[in-house]
Amino acid sequence: MGQAHEFSIGEVPAPSDKMDAFISQLSYPSFVLSLIIGIPSVILYTIECGIFLVHRQKFGTAFFRLFIARFVCNFLNYFSSFLYARFGRVGLFIGFMESLPPLLLAIGFFFNYYSFHADNLSTAFILLNRLTLILFPTTHVKIWKYALPVSIVLIFLSPLPFLYETLGYDFYVRRQSDNWTYTLDYHKEEGKVYVRSVYLCAISAIFFCGICGALNILTIFFYRRNNRMIATKANSQRRQEHKIEAKLTVYAFYTFLAQLGIAVYMLLMYFSSNTPASANLFLATFNQHGLVVDVCTIVIPAWVLLWASPIVRREIVQVLKFCTCFCTKANANSTPTIALNGRQSEGHPPSKIHTTKTVSLKKVQTTRLFDVSNKKRAVSST
Repeated sequence: MGQAHEFSIGEVPAPSDKMDAFISQLSYPSFVLSLIIGIPSVILYTIECGIFLVHRQKFGTAFFRLFIARFVCNFLNYFSSFLYARFGRVGLFIGFMESLPPLLLAIGFFFNYYSFHADNLSTAFILLNRLTLILFPTTHVKIWKYALPVSIVLIFLSPLPFLYETLGYDFYVRRQSDNWTYTLDYHKEEGKVYVRSVYLCAISAIFFCGICGALNILTIFFYRRNNRMIATKANSQRRQEHKIEAKLTVYAFYTFLAQLGIAVYMLLMYFSSNTPASANLFLATFNQHGLVVDVCTIVIPAWVLLWASPIVRREIVQVLKFCTCFCTKANANSTPTIALNGRQSEGHPPSKIHTTKTVSLKKVQTTRLFDVSNKKRAVSST
């Protein structure tokens, strides 16, 4: 590993002409759009993983455990990207960022790349899980009883040897030439070898795209062959289970497409950051960092799983019903206190509870008067 210019640790090209200025302005709509689609997707993603953890018996298969592992990687990537690139490209919180210690900046830089490599590994294991389910349906559970712990360890520990050195770098916030956007940089010493993070991401993207592409081709081939056998021999219950598993296989395929998208993005970043003539391409690609990360690592995994699993949809409906009932009960419990203890303001109609009590009192008084008049008539008649 040697020293090389990278978009995260060098000066981002400043707008020098109309085209550069136009490309630079695209960071604002990209930032807003990433928030609009990213925040609801993160909430959905978190609810799904919470359901899997609460209902472990129902979602105890290796697929859902790998899904949770991938969620952890994407969760780290999402929040570290704010510290790493999102705020800097729109010039937010520059004073706060400059006050952070170098270690916190290094952690944001580290997790942004660490989660990329871990996500590649988790995607590969999810695809391998789908392939073994099709090839070995009877022994699939037994295989992953031993393969799951190994895969979890590899997902979270394999990237560490390549990136742990970045935690010791002396990071600081580097203002760009416009004096309001910024990137993370670190002080360099002559003769010292530093981690080439973008280069490692490019190599990882090519390697895992090849592996995941091969796993996808094998999965589709064997799935189509087994699908004909199940369609002719299986009963209705087995066909329904197979339909659900088929949708989960489609989910795995879409996660591969998401991985392919972010891999292409990283390759563009690497080649454009090392080519001086590609400054416009570099700036345009870098400005879309948050949007690409959200779509590929948050939006697609969360919403495609919601489509693929009817069990997940039912559980989410139950969660929404519980939240609705809880809010309704909370409002119902707070309404009498406000109606009985509060005073009616001028220009506002009386509360429903006060009106109901008034009407009920009038009915009681009318009934009593009616009974008394009847008794007087009975006495006078006698």
